[in-house]
Amino acid sequence: MKNQTDTGIGKKGKPGFKLTKLGWIPEEWEVKEVRSCGVIVTGNTPSRKRLEFWGGNCYWATAQDFNGKYLNITSETLSAEGEKVAKTVPKGSVLVTCIASIGLNAIANCVLSFNQQINAIIPNKEEDGEFLYYVMEFIKPKLKKLAGVTAVPIINKSSFEKMLISCPSLYEQQKIARILSTWDKAIEKTEQLIQAKTQLKKGLMQQLLTGKRRFKEFEGEKWREVKLDNVAIINMGQSPNSAEYNLTGEGLPLIQGNADIKNRISSPNIWTRHITKTCNAGDILLTVRAPVGSVARSNQKACIGRGIASITATKISSDYLFYLLLSHETNWLRLEQGSTFTAVNRSDLKKMKIVIPTSQNEQLEIATVLNGIDNEVTKNVILLDNLKRQKKGLM
Repeated sequence: MKNQTDTGIGKKGKPGFKLTKLGWIPEEWEVKEVRSCGVIVTGNTPSRKRLEFWGGNCYWATAQDFNGKYLNITSETLSAEGEKVAKTVPKGSVLVTCIASIGLNAIANCVLSFNQQINAIIPNKEEDGEFLYYVMEFIKPKLKKLAGVTAVPIINKSSFEKMLISCPSLYEQQKIARILSTWDKAIEKTEQLIQAKTQLKKGLMQQLLTGKRRFKEFEGEKWREVKLDNVAIINMGQSPNSAEYNLTGEGLPLIQGNADIKNRISSPNIWTRHITKTCNAGDILLTVRAPVGSVARSNQKACIGRGIASITATKISSDYLFYLLLSHETNWLRLEQGSTFTAVNRSDLKKMKIVIPTSQNEQLEIATVLNGIDNEVTKNVILLDNLKRQKKGLM
């Protein structure tokens, strides 16, 4: 297939590059339609009325099964009879969702069939499937734009086949794919580490914050039940006049709710000259309007809106109280689900009962352990963000 080049190439020029419909690309690269990279197959759904088609050993994928680079397990399966009427592709085919969930991509890690939401590219001998997968990842914004903003976004097979992509030689495709795969493996490993540390912290919170697991030096020390109001100052937020909001840093940063919190640290987006209620750096923040009960730390002195309460520990370790309130998040969520419960007031928080170690040293020891795990998770989250940015830059 001829290169899809513009006229007038070479008027200005870049050494070693040529101008195409996709912009400047290396001289030896080609601009191709997707259909020239392999056979394009659109999936289908065998009749649901034919029970004999379903429940066998043949994989059948939908958009819900896309969970990572490789697809090798599906929530539904077909019988041998069902596979005969389905659209089936070999291992190594590149799967792209083109209806509703536009731009979800995966590589078939086994022989499988799939529904009509998905187009598959069965690469020809001149193309590398891993490279094509990364190309589909790279042009995801273009796919979404092509689908348009409709009730059910869709890219028909004809439009998908005619999409232009730039391709080097097979050897260079394989080299590029190997480099990007290295980043993918590092990203996956880091995500797994974050998940493992998060689960460890969850388990330790359930044990340490209930006294089910004790440090030897504190065995025999008593725990007691108190009301939150007895060990902390509760300050309910009040929304300032919106006319005083600004982006120029005048007044104080404004924390109004979850939108102003990132990774459990306050991250305000606007300032206000009208100061109502305030919190100090280090105060615990609790969302008091739907969603209720989300916990964070204030990173600065700020004005707090009516969606936030600030809590200042007085007769309890602030770090321990932070993790204790964090452990109660699921309780608020359960209370909120299936009801008209959308907010809490100061009276609700004052009456909130918590169980704490009598010894502040034990409180500090528990908080230190949990904080150590948090620091490890934070380091890995930062690493993950950096790896994703690096991969994006490489692509």
